[in-house]
Amino acid sequence: MLSLPIDDAPVASILRRYGTSRRDANRSDAEADSVIAAAKLRSCRSSPMRTPATRFQEQGLACVQYADGMAGSASGWPFRRKLDNHREEVTMNFRALLRITAALGAAGYVASAVAQQPIAIATPPSGSIYNSTAAAIGKVLGDKAGLRMTVQALGGSSQYLPIVNAGEVPFGIANVYETSLAVTGQEYFKGRPTKDVRTVAALFPLRNTIFVRKDSKFKKLADLKGARGPVGFTNQKILTAVTNAALAPGGITLDDVKGVNVANIIANTNAFKEGRTDFFVFAMGAAPIREADAAVGGVRALTVENTPASVAAMRKHVPVAFLHYNKPSKGNVGLLEPGWIVSYGVNLMASTKTPADVVYKVVKAIHDNAADIGKVFPPLRMLDPKAMAQEINGVQYHEGAAKYYKEIGQWPPKQL
Repeated sequence: MLSLPIDDAPVASILRRYGTSRRDANRSDAEADSVIAAAKLRSCRSSPMRTPATRFQEQGLACVQYADGMAGSASGWPFRRKLDNHREEVTMNFRALLRITAALGAAGYVASAVAQQPIAIATPPSGSIYNSTAAAIGKVLGDKAGLRMTVQALGGSSQYLPIVNAGEVPFGIANVYETSLAVTGQEYFKGRPTKDVRTVAALFPLRNTIFVRKDSKFKKLADLKGARGPVGFTNQKILTAVTNAALAPGGITLDDVKGVNVANIIANTNAFKEGRTDFFVFAMGAAPIREADAAVGGVRALTVENTPASVAAMRKHVPVAFLHYNKPSKGNVGLLEPGWIVSYGVNLMASTKTPADVVYKVVKAIHDNAADIGKVFPPLRMLDPKAMAQEINGVQYHEGAAKYYKEIGQWPPKQL
């Protein structure tokens, strides 16, 4: 018989989280599988996101939710298949954790084990600029600061911000506009605001660029009226607004193109490479641009005129957008001549459930190793360690980040 120390705070918390009672906990090993499975299933099915697939993280017992389109349809609900695949591992880890707790009789040992787990950062799929950003930060913070970090690739920020809000993943990367929409419950976050999301650090300006084939007839944004373009962005809903912001200085929006439905930023690039669209949108400096350049024999970035009319047009879609001047370089694939690009800030986010000491360590490590992070991923060369605290409308700073910024004289946050 496996007797659990229910009064021990960490174990009680685990049992409460997964809806497991004292009676359920005091089961024999032979019964443990069904108890754990039922508890996990209750937890995942009651999740506010109700995303279609989950996986288990050992010992942490976190139900990490994957986005629609990444692992099957919502109607399929492949949870039980995942449960079967990982049943033995999860059960063993669960038993081991509880037995160790019972034997030691001290919460400190459990806290120590949890602290050794990798610190996850939620991002869109591999290849996206946010994913590459998280990978660069994780590598440098691991090498220089001894912080174990991992990248959790999900469907898109519109789906993982609620997951970060729930505390299922401690960190996430998102642009400042969408974060504001999420926290204040606007647009597609209406009725489900992510009130517990907190900002941690300003990372860099994302230069949102429209790309076409280098040899195409499209030389300026206005030429794209009637062209085939990506629409939908079911897993990254913010891309509709930011693509419209990139097109608006040319006097057009996605309503003026022949729409081709795509799920996310990577699918939008794939559609272009496959010849299904005439243009795609991506952040300047990201690897998929280089891949598209090679696949079609060269791409061209369509830049923006720096005029009051251009600024007003783009801000109808992304109010915090600004124009960023860029020159051709090895890293700016497709930028054939100097020009202005519609841009907006990208931040590292956390939630109130992310421990303050963890946030403090991460922010300090990013600040102290900014130059090395930029060497790993060129867009992060724009990370300014002297301007990491920047204000986001409606979004509070995490207490752990605020503590560090006060210590180094970057408080209060600067207004964008």
